[in-house]
Amino acid sequence: LPDLSVWKGYVDTLDLSSASFLHHQKHPRGSETINHALQHYFGVPGDIRTYTYFSQLQQAYGMKEAILAHRGRSPYCRGSLFWQWNDCWPSISWSAVDMHQRPKLFYHQAKHSMDTLLLFTSEEEKGLATVAHNDGVEDVSITVRLYCVRTDTVVEPFGIDEQRVRLKPGQVPRDIIRFPTHQMTRMDTSYLVFVTEAIDNFTFSTLFRDHYHRCLPRHLQLQKAGVKVQRIDDQSLLLIADVVTYVLYL
Repeated sequence: LPDLSVWKGYVDTLDLSSASFLHHQKHPRGSETINHALQHYFGVPGDIRTYTYFSQLQQAYGMKEAILAHRGRSPYCRGSLFWQWNDCWPSISWSAVDMHQRPKLFYHQAKHSMDTLLLFTSEEEKGLATVAHNDGVEDVSITVRLYCVRTDTVVEPFGIDEQRVRLKPGQVPRDIIRFPTHQMTRMDTSYLVFVTEAIDNFTFSTLFRDHYHRCLPRHLQLQKAGVKVQRIDDQSLLLIADVVTYVLYL
């Protein structure tokens, strides 16, 4: 769903089941599909504001999984386009931006998942595997790190492994780091988030960071976060949370 301000002047009431709202849902099973996905992954909230936010979370989560599956299978899949970019009227749709060109959460996720350098960790038959994709035109020299953090307490991250690699254009190594299943048997998946990072070997800056959790998002045991905001410059803010957060909403 788009931001609630989109509906001003177009619907009689902010009620998803109202006739005026349903007029802007053109998929015959659209509302049913959204509710089914939310129930499985995030839960179905009762108020329209949270429902809108959760629906955008769900869209970003699902599209990220699809894009990673495509890029991780290069060169068998050499690219993909997503549907759809924008809306031409107030609509409940798959768009990345609404009719006023305001980004949904998926817009920001698409920029991240379609970056020239991609790095992610996912579950395979024998455990976790870290995949990289250099879609640029030059070699990239990076240090790949895999570590996990707990969501229930403030402790130092648990380092799993790091590897120094040089990625050629188009190269897609699928096992830079492996973490076997038998080493995770005593790990409570609902309290752990695995973090994958790419560090530039020359500037030591972080080029890419991605997060993976082995449980459904609604099963993550997240704590109430305290967030500090620091202004970097006229166009940038730095947000610092005291515990693990999942998609911080401003």
